[in-house]
Amino acid sequence: EFLERCRRFIGVESTPTTGNVEVAQLAAQWCREIGLNVTLHEGVIAGVGQANVIARPIEQRPEQEILFQTHLDTTSPGTYSLWTETDRNPFNATIHGDRIYGLGAVNSLSLIHI
Repeated sequence: EFLERCRRFIGVESTPTTGNVEVAQLAAQWCREIGLNVTLHEGVIAGVGQANVIARPIEQRPEQEILFQTHLDTTSPGTYSLWTETDRNPFNATIHGDRIYGLGAVNSLSLIHI
């Protein structure tokens, strides 16, 4: 299931021209599925929908908390023909050996074996 979720996440376009709302909604859904309380902040920047996901283990905001921050958007994929590991489709998450390839995947680390 973990790899299938990786494939789904990589398969959602979140480039500057598309925005990240769809991938943020997916992340929010998965956080809710594991019991986190989620707030989704949506807006429009330069005509493109963007969103932030805030997920907490409790409903009420505590007096003190720690923030782990990352981004859900990706850069433009550039020329599709250069995506040789993904059959020329940057949104086609592809696994070769212990690495996953696709726009937004980080291959400096091997996949975690669970």
